[in-house]
Amino acid sequence: MPGDSGTTSTTRGTLMLMAGQVVFLISGYAINILLAYKLEQEQYGRYGFIMTLLLWVELFVINGIPTAMQKYLPSGTFNASGLIRMGQRMQVRYTLLVFAAALALAPAIAWIFEDSALTPLFRIAAIDIVLYGMYWFYAGVLGGQRRFQQQAIAAIAYPIGKLISVTVLVFSGFGVAGALVGNWLGSIFGMLAGAWYVRSALGRKSEQVDFLTIRRFAVPVVLFTISVNFLLNVDFFFVKRLLQERDLSYYFNAGTLARIPYLVFLAVSFTLLPVLSQAIAEGREEKVREQVRQVLRVLLILLTPVLLFFWQNAEATVLLLYPETYRPAAEVLPLLTLAMTLFTYFYIIETVINADARPGMAFIIAVAAVLVDAVANYMLVPVYGIRGAALGTCAGSLAGILLGGSWMMSRFRSLVPWDTVLRIAVVSALTMALFSAWQVGPALVIPKALAFTGFYFAAVFLVREIDMPEVRTMLSR
Repeated sequence: MPGDSGTTSTTRGTLMLMAGQVVFLISGYAINILLAYKLEQEQYGRYGFIMTLLLWVELFVINGIPTAMQKYLPSGTFNASGLIRMGQRMQVRYTLLVFAAALALAPAIAWIFEDSALTPLFRIAAIDIVLYGMYWFYAGVLGGQRRFQQQAIAAIAYPIGKLISVTVLVFSGFGVAGALVGNWLGSIFGMLAGAWYVRSALGRKSEQVDFLTIRRFAVPVVLFTISVNFLLNVDFFFVKRLLQERDLSYYFNAGTLARIPYLVFLAVSFTLLPVLSQAIAEGREEKVREQVRQVLRVLLILLTPVLLFFWQNAEATVLLLYPETYRPAAEVLPLLTLAMTLFTYFYIIETVINADARPGMAFIIAVAAVLVDAVANYMLVPVYGIRGAALGTCAGSLAGILLGGSWMMSRFRSLVPWDTVLRIAVVSALTMALFSAWQVGPALVIPKALAFTGFYFAAVFLVREIDMPEVRTMLSR
């Protein structure tokens, strides 16, 4: 909605949403640290598995219709009020249907994974399907209207509400069940914040919207998202099925840390989809190429220090946050961080494909990546344990990057500039060499992280990969 006072520039909107993701990360780590200390190790692993399973089920409801809102609201194809009202009705009915299916399938899930305790706990967790699905719907509407500031506020309300609820319930002695209830109470906070902003901007004029057009876009997006998140979570399923419960707790612990790149930069996809959709609809392909090139370049600059630091300081980082019993998680943290870095790139490439109204192509690429991931996990987990699971995710994500990147080159002729790759490689090698001799324990991880990232970004400026005029230009967009 250009010209609307509620809209926000792309870069500033991305930064706001990234701030919301940082709040989400901090609250998520606070919850996981709390549960690691308050729950027995087996209970903690079970909680992690249920949350992984719940997230996968919720993929059916968080990306189809919400993504359609981000795609079609900025394009001006439909009347905005009519589109939002129709989408809201569709989302309510759809989330209730998925919720009912999850309740019915809970015993089968427990049987497959040979854990009868999963049935009642998963049914408690499943209430979140409806609430979280509606939260994502309102977030999708705000993103489609480019009201990124309000979207960020809703994104902050969710994790804060979740942190407060989980903390109160767990300290009240409700254990895993209390943590699962707290999860869907957090979704209520985010849903109410999003609904308030959407309702305040919803006009009275409401024209009929073509249902079939939305469905034709939404269904492949749902299938694509399920496939993408199979790639993200198939390793957890293999670890749960083939290894011990303690291995699952170690893997969940390391995975929580390793997902920092993906969770922070997920905000990029929130703003990239509506912006690219609008540019493509207007035929401005040069802007699309430049936007894609810039996003991939900035991702390389910002993701690299996270990967390098965890690779060099895995054990100290794990022991800073978790009890001594979780030390074995450090052996898989570097590989999992690499896997999540590759996955983040893959997800952004898939977002570009969806913005070009090609969710079917995105789905095919995602399925191919999942097949590579599943085969690699099947072969590697029995031999290499949790490290084999991380290697499997690396293989699947890399396959997705190669396939999606090839399509993107043929369509937009846009990838990360090679001179950027070279300069970042030089800066990375120098940073790793300088800090390799400074081995620290948990108490000094944070000071070392600040020094490490400070040196890295100073070097990035020195090699002129990015400068202050460019930063000011980006912020003014």
